Amino acid sequence: MGLDLFLYKASKTNNESTENSIRSYDEIPHPDMKSLAKKVKKENEYIDWDKICKEFHTSEDKILGTSFGKNDFSFITNEGTEWIHIPNLQFNSQYCYKKMETVFEINIEEIKYQRKGIDEEGWKILKEIGNCNYCNDKKLIKKLTCHGLDKEFYKLMDKDVYFLAWW
Repeated sequence: MGLDLFLYKASKTNNESTENSIRSYDEIPHPDMKSLAKKVKKENEYIDWDKICKEFHTSEDKILGTSFGKNDFSFITNEGTEWIHIPNLQFNSQYCYKKMETVFEINIEEIKYQRKGIDEEGWKILKEIGNCNYCNDKKLIKKLTCHGLDKEFYKLMDKDVYFLAWW
């Protein structure tokens, strides 16, 4: 099991925001980010699993794994031992669809990262915060520094700075 710990600076999107720093969310990910979020219409692309399953005589619950390769999309089911490969051009034109949706965009820039290093007590605090949840509670971050989190995380906590753990 892996553990990645991040500290992000959140801000409104602007002309200097890069494609890599702009994150889109279906809902505002933290109540304190509401003033930073910009509501926009965006075209999102989805895989048409119903069409794939119908054409390849399977069902979504039988698909064990998927892979996006350089030249193709592939998947394997629990019904066989061979990967089923669909060339990218065919996959994109026949098995994907686009949909206009309203999303919230926020500029999110990583300012600190740590891989693993949290003890058992620290894990209890992480579970309180939640997996992939933004947290700006300075007291919780200070507690985590006593259980393996780099003290720099606490020092960098500021307005519009958020901690996020991913495991």
